[in-house]
Amino acid sequence: MGDVVIVCRSLGRHCGVAETATHLAEHLMMNLHQTVVVTSEVSSVPPEAKVVILEVEHGVYGANLQSVLGDIEDLKQRGCTPIINYHSVPIGSESWVPELMNHCIVSGRITPAIEGAWPLPLVGPPPFNGIIPDPPSEIHLGSHGFCGPHKHFEEIVRLALRLNIKLTLLTVNDGPWQGVIDELHRLSDGSPKIEMCHDWLSYRDVISKLRNCSHLVSAVQDYDGILSGPRSGSSGSFRMMSRVGRPFISLRHFRASEVHAIEVDSLDDITVDWLKKQTSLPYFDDGIEKYRQVIDYARSLS
Repeated sequence: MGDVVIVCRSLGRHCGVAETATHLAEHLMMNLHQTVVVTSEVSSVPPEAKVVILEVEHGVYGANLQSVLGDIEDLKQRGCTPIINYHSVPIGSESWVPELMNHCIVSGRITPAIEGAWPLPLVGPPPFNGIIPDPPSEIHLGSHGFCGPHKHFEEIVRLALRLNIKLTLLTVNDGPWQGVIDELHRLSDGSPKIEMCHDWLSYRDVISKLRNCSHLVSAVQDYDGILSGPRSGSSGSFRMMSRVGRPFISLRHFRASEVHAIEVDSLDDITVDWLKKQTSLPYFDDGIEKYRQVIDYARSLS
């Protein structure tokens, strides 16, 4: 048993934070060469734990900062050094980072940077072992992500209809976005070439389904006001799609640059002939070395 534990209250639920916690544990086990336990409760932290990464997202904690502070205090009472892995700030909420920094080490998706906090990237899923199948012989677009309005999946539907090509959309409704889904179905108008799935899928299922596509596409643009500032950290869906082994095309966006996507100014400029020429694959640095650095620092305080 190792001395690093991850606590994620939403573990076992259909939740991006929970899936990210399990991804992080897998990466750390490969990097630290020790078992990394993931649990949903501070009370389940094993006695040998020295460093505990606490996954903190406003919704997971019911928008209750005091609940987070209670977990931090409980961990300290157990002789552990807590590290907050802070996720993005919801619309209309204030960042908890300044207050949390008064109590423990704070790291995570913190943008813009705050002095004294440890900015860490969102880890992507571990490499999906196995042979990557060849892409289909015909152009077949795909995309994945929570179905928020800022994802502009409707533009991808319009692209597929204009080019008369297949499209697979894996769009999860994790918020008040049923209207977005209804609009996607209205636009597709029952086209047999457009497949949509709104169920929660494991990352292995997402990758397997998207490997039926020839190219992946994102219509996310630089934006203000969706989260706390225009740079709310790495994108989980971008990193997921970057594991598929297919060319990834995106409107210009700092997250697209982070995964070395093929960036375009407008989806209107895309043609079938152009798509056939796009073969470069995305890639990204998981930043596990940065996680290791903050864990080593926490160990030095234990």
